Amino acid sequence: MNNGVPIVPVLVGSARMPQPAQLPESLKNLAFLNAAPVDTGRDFHQHMERLLRGIDQILPDRRAASLAAIGSREEAVAPAAPTAAAAGCDADMADFAVFRDAPFAPELVVIPAGEFMMGSTEEEEGGYPDERPQHRVAIGQHFALGRHPVTFDEYDRFCEAEHHEKPDDKGWGRGYRPVINVSRQDAKNYISWLSQETGQVYRLPSEAEWEYACRAGTTSRYSFGEEITPDRGNYADSRLGCTSEVGAYPANPWGLHDMHGNVWEWVEDDWHGNYRGAPPNGSAWKETGLGFNPRRCVLRGGSWVDRWSDCRCARRGWYSIDRRSITAGFRVARTLS
Repeated sequence: MNNGVPIVPVLVGSARMPQPAQLPESLKNLAFLNAAPVDTGRDFHQHMERLLRGIDQILPDRRAASLAAIGSREEAVAPAAPTAAAAGCDADMADFAVFRDAPFAPELVVIPAGEFMMGSTEEEEGGYPDERPQHRVAIGQHFALGRHPVTFDEYDRFCEAEHHEKPDDKGWGRGYRPVINVSRQDAKNYISWLSQETGQVYRLPSEAEWEYACRAGTTSRYSFGEEITPDRGNYADSRLGCTSEVGAYPANPWGLHDMHGNVWEWVEDDWHGNYRGAPPNGSAWKETGLGFNPRRCVLRGGSWVDRWSDCRCARRGWYSIDRRSITAGFRVARTLS
């Protein structure tokens, strides 16, 4: 901070970055630093290795000096770790860093550029024809994606500022539960307001970006393996009968919560019945031909009411563009320079 000692916040498990008002005056700026997510489950060691690699990349000279003085890698972990760049310095953001642009804005995770196989194979159990043909997609630039779906707290702030009617929470509660009963246009209205308020370029993710981030470098049916169980996500077998607070279940390997279940999430793409002709660069697949009426819009991720097969990485669905549902919400994406 001010004394020249670099700091990086570490978010353990489902911990959230504090609001500036929750911190002493001397620590308020911590709320706007990038944070490193660390899972406390079976991915703990992988997350810690990623954190250490990030430290090596950000401050190699300081790291080397620390190692020389202390004598071992293990002992060098104990002091406060260095931070990545503050939010707003997009070019300096480390992959998988967690940040937000304002106290009222959603937490974001930096998603690296890369390639993946999108969709399901003919052999995948629970797969559907609209998930094929499986095809390679290249995400050419890093981008940021919401750490979890937009919450009622976050969306209600927009409604109050713009004098919009707040969506019904079905009596389940608001706060950290994902916002529901929002159409795709409602989601885009929120995103336009958020972009204006923060001065950053927010948007819905493309369908390819969503699946790429959901898979998080894996090739299995779920980001944690071939099976889903009630301790991994909120879906029909969880028997909750409603949404759950975001972050209540373990994050995927890239630090994203609720990618499998809880609520379906609107993405930018118009619906197509298969992937023949899909963009290979990860951009949203839109139709602009003469007379085209994009009434069907893609959602991803499954929800609290859906069976296991609807919560797979490759699963896709659609609603009409103006539909509001107790099973659907959204998460934001942000373009990084």
